[in-house]
Amino acid sequence: MNKKFIIPVIAVVSILIVGATAFIYLKSTNDAKVKTEQETATKAQTEAVAFQEERTEQIEYAKKLYTQYKAAGGSFASGPCLANGKEWAVDVAHNPRLPIDDDPSYQCSSYTSGQAKYFVELDIEGNVLRAE
Repeated sequence: MNKKFIIPVIAVVSILIVGATAFIYLKSTNDAKVKTEQETATKAQTEAVAFQEERTEQIEYAKKLYTQYKAAGGSFASGPCLANGKEWAVDVAHNPRLPIDDDPSYQCSSYTSGQAKYFVELDIEGNVLRAE
């Protein structure tokens, strides 16, 4: 074979090998990035569904406590705290809010201290004002 022909062939083959290697590397890097993004999105969706389920459970629990308190003849005038524990804080407030509703001495202490995992605030009619 002609030496003038061999050197350009070697150069072209080398360029093709380097290009193919770079392509494979970049594709695998991109695939890993896409996979990570998909996993992150899936995790976020799963957490959103779990939060919604927990929120629904919180609201149902709060309404149950409200109904029990009302059936027992409890007064909602001062915006009572219906649950005040490490897991749950269920508070009653006026809608629209009155100054008494923002007074910490009339709020669930487990909520104001940040101790409660769940917080639901109902109005004096039992409607949800907020759920966290």
